[in-house]
Amino acid sequence: MAKTIVSKVQIYRNSAIVTRKGTMRLSAGKNTAYITGLTETADIDSVRLLTVQGIVTADINFVNAFSVDGEERLKTKELEQKIDAVDFNIKTIKEMMQCRKANANFQNRRDITIEEQEKYLSELPGHLMTYYEKLNALEEEKKHLEDELAKNQASERETVIKAELIAEREGEYPFEIRYSEHAATWSPLYEVRYSSDKEPLSVIMKARFRQNTREDWKDAQVLLYTGNPSVSHDLPKVMKKEIGLYEERPAKMLYMNKTAVPRAALMGAGAVEEEACVREDTGVYDSVMPQAMVSNEETMTVFELPGTKDVLRGNDGNVAELSRFEINADYRLLTVPSVNDKVFLSAAVKAEDWPFPASTAKVYVKDAYAGEVFVDPETEENEFELSLGADERVNVSRKESPVKISDVLLKGQKKKQCAYTIKLRNTSNEDLKVLVKDSIPVSTDKQVSVDVQELSKGEKDEETGIVKWNIIAKPGASEELKVSYSIQWPKGKKIRESFRY
Repeated sequence: MAKTIVSKVQIYRNSAIVTRKGTMRLSAGKNTAYITGLTETADIDSVRLLTVQGIVTADINFVNAFSVDGEERLKTKELEQKIDAVDFNIKTIKEMMQCRKANANFQNRRDITIEEQEKYLSELPGHLMTYYEKLNALEEEKKHLEDELAKNQASERETVIKAELIAEREGEYPFEIRYSEHAATWSPLYEVRYSSDKEPLSVIMKARFRQNTREDWKDAQVLLYTGNPSVSHDLPKVMKKEIGLYEERPAKMLYMNKTAVPRAALMGAGAVEEEACVREDTGVYDSVMPQAMVSNEETMTVFELPGTKDVLRGNDGNVAELSRFEINADYRLLTVPSVNDKVFLSAAVKAEDWPFPASTAKVYVKDAYAGEVFVDPETEENEFELSLGADERVNVSRKESPVKISDVLLKGQKKKQCAYTIKLRNTSNEDLKVLVKDSIPVSTDKQVSVDVQELSKGEKDEETGIVKWNIIAKPGASEELKVSYSIQWPKGKKIRESFRY
């Protein structure tokens, strides 16, 4: 049989292409070659055999190793016999230990003197210890033999490539096999580092790649692909468009922008305290891993990791650094007091400037860990926001006035008057750019009307009802934003308010 070793793995997001190399001795003319190395998780239908000039592949089949390799079967039988012999020795030693212990009972014996009893009892622990040591050695030997037997039996179950090859002349020939392996995957990891409002974000892109075959991939060239060959690439088709009338159902009345609060903000990212984040120069710096070579193919980006890697099976994953880059961001403080009474430091990033796939990112603010966010550059918006953690430099509060409901007699309607006040205070000694977001209900029923009376110069989106205030908060100063509006609807009916992002 011709054995193979893994030389190269091309890992996609949810699969891999494995390349194995080997050599085989062929005689001139027709040969039947058996090639090993395929794992139980390999896609047999994807296997390709690559040979050099001077060899013609006449036929390829897949057979079970048990039916081919007589040596493997003989080895299995030999191992089973050795395990039986060890079991016999273990049983014998246990019986001898029991016998020794039983002979230490002199209660009904009259043929042994006191001196002989004392001598027997004094020597008994030494004999038992000898037995224990032999027993432990035999147990270890049995475990080793059972592990070897399991590996050998797994080898017998392997699928083997049976190839009919025609060689021009006798010789030693190199070859490769390539196949798809579904028990492999990789995912991106990001580290986002913020230093100051005047510097771009520093981003490190890493990759965690895993494989769950029954072997370790040793000293293999590793390439990571951003795409996945198992995804359907059918060409788009034009669909028939139909239009008609429908009866409108009760509408959802209140809309909120999906970017109102960054995801990490509501997950409790650590507070950013200005004094605690001052960096101390200790002479110790981040280690820089060798980065991958990046190339762009027709449908995806490829990262070729430097050197060779050991991709171990079944562990928590192998981590490699792919790229470091800086990205410009518009820094600001964000608060949505109707949802959360905290203020968050955020970075607005243009989606087109983020070159890699969506994934989670660990955020560091002046070397202090601030939490984890989800980075989604594939948004429909032109930009997306990254939360850099809670910021205590601004205090915010939102106080609602008592709701007033009255009758509008001449119109036969009910009227609800709503009002609230948002207060902000800058506790730092610098100007701070703050974005405040809130919302006014949006009616989707012509019988319900919303009339805005006061917005304190806020900008309202008519479609979503989102109100924004862009404020430059002065050091030590306070800002007050007042909002009031009324809702009218027919008497005898009820209004329903609902929320959606």
